[in-house]
Amino acid sequence: MTKPRKSILLADDNPSFLMYVGILIKRLGYNVLIAKNGAEALKVMKEKRPSIVFLDINMPVMDGKACLSIAKNDTEIKDIPVFMISARSDRIQDFIKLGCSGYLKKPINLSELYETIQSSIEETPRRSMRINVFLKITLSYIETTEELYAINLSENGMYLRRETPLEIGTPVTVKFHIPGTNALITLKGYVIYTKNLMNNLTPEPGIGIRFDDIIPENKSKIRRIIYDQLVKDLLEGKSKEILEG
Repeated sequence: MTKPRKSILLADDNPSFLMYVGILIKRLGYNVLIAKNGAEALKVMKEKRPSIVFLDINMPVMDGKACLSIAKNDTEIKDIPVFMISARSDRIQDFIKLGCSGYLKKPINLSELYETIQSSIEETPRRSMRINVFLKITLSYIETTEELYAINLSENGMYLRRETPLEIGTPVTVKFHIPGTNALITLKGYVIYTKNLMNNLTPEPGIGIRFDDIIPENKSKIRRIIYDQLVKDLLEGKSKEILEG
């Protein structure tokens, strides 16, 4: 059985911000709840109990400061981490005194957003971003070579769909092209875990591979793939003012 996705509340009166940052959070693997003002945010916090809240400071009906103050004095929701979001950082100490856990500056930086979520709500925070992919891979091990598909990728490893598992610890070599180019990446690693075929195919059967002694150049290339998958299509028009790399 897979764990249910954790939920993140995003409260802001800017529809573009809610749309683009909400999409990004979903791509990072979380459910997204939205609110357009502080009053709506409090209602969602009480009803849905999100794992973390990102709260804009300036909103109509009820601003972020009032919302934060009420939330931190409510015994039912006071333990939910709340991070303020704003283009200004000069008032952050006032909000910390009220109980906020920290601050994110607009435009939202992808790495800072990811690290904040991981460190705040995950029992074992990931050191690097992981994304879902559909990437054709050439896998070599012992005296065998086969073509598989990676369905998950991070700077440190990947998950390959495979009907039958390999033995944990098996040394492997994987080769794949950077999407949209002819550039080939070759990486060595080993099998660190396996998933057998289950009745509902969740998770998909396969093998988890950890890369071994990956050189900085290849790590940078993988980071670029992950970044492009997450935000390249979003960095157009209005979203350029909302998101940054």
